[in-house]
Amino acid sequence: KVSGRIVYLGFLGVDLFFVISGFLIAGLLLEDISGPLRLKRFYVRRAFKILPQYFTAVLAGIVLAVFVFKTKCSLGMGLSYLFMVQNYINPPLTMVAHLWSIAVEEHFYIFLPLIFWVVWAMFKDQAGRKWALLVIFLLLIIAGNWLRSVGLAGASSWNPLDWQATHLRFDALVFGCLLRLIFPLFEEKLKQDKILPIILFLISAGLFMCVFYYYHKLRWCDYTTVYMACGLLVIAVVGGCWPLTRILETPVLRYVGKNSYGIYIWHYILIFFFVNYYIAIKSLWVIAGYVAASLCAGIISTVTIERFFLDV
Repeated sequence: KVSGRIVYLGFLGVDLFFVISGFLIAGLLLEDISGPLRLKRFYVRRAFKILPQYFTAVLAGIVLAVFVFKTKCSLGMGLSYLFMVQNYINPPLTMVAHLWSIAVEEHFYIFLPLIFWVVWAMFKDQAGRKWALLVIFLLLIIAGNWLRSVGLAGASSWNPLDWQATHLRFDALVFGCLLRLIFPLFEEKLKQDKILPIILFLISAGLFMCVFYYYHKLRWCDYTTVYMACGLLVIAVVGGCWPLTRILETPVLRYVGKNSYGIYIWHYILIFFFVNYYIAIKSLWVIAGYVAASLCAGIISTVTIERFFLDV
């Protein structure tokens, strides 16, 4: 029962990445808070970071699906992945179904800098820009929750469009942006009070436990609870919660973190090569092999494809 629940909730790890992405991306844009906004620099670096591995994985997924696993792939389905709107297409191409989350992030990467551009045009001082962003982020979070409450009414957990659409999930990314914007207000307090990050971690753990026992895909507020828990976890780590930072700063985990995007891109594709073996023999060695293959594929993809384009 517990293992089944873990599998059911496994996809919510995406919300953690959404919050982290929002936190990091807002940090990059906020570097220009006192000067001109370098939009071209932002878009070029995001494109070279995300798109090469993404399109390589999509091409590999389509080829494997059609020629190895004999799965149908229509022209419309292929084009949806090309233009990154696959999170509005049902059914998805099974081998790369996990890439719906990349579509959500890319939509966010396109529109978030435009919000910053408007704010920069309207306000020339740091204080004005920060207050404007604070109001906008709060309004977007409220709007996101409202859209999800409407969108999930009468929805089906079997229909990906009911919980993968960008307008139903973007507020997790905005929440990460909000945390990054207000983080300087309590950064010094977190450094001085070593107990506070631990308290935030415990609150986060409590929220995660509530999610574990009571979460359901079709309750809009449960998604909000998840990304709030993820946000508190992020702040606890950044604020120096020593049990977490000691674990996360180990060389192995730091290396995995640097290659996490590549690992995520390839892990779901590789599972199709291992699932039948696991069903047949039920061996932990199959799981170990799958994990090792995912790590290797992600690392190789990062140090070759991603590094090549970032170094151009």
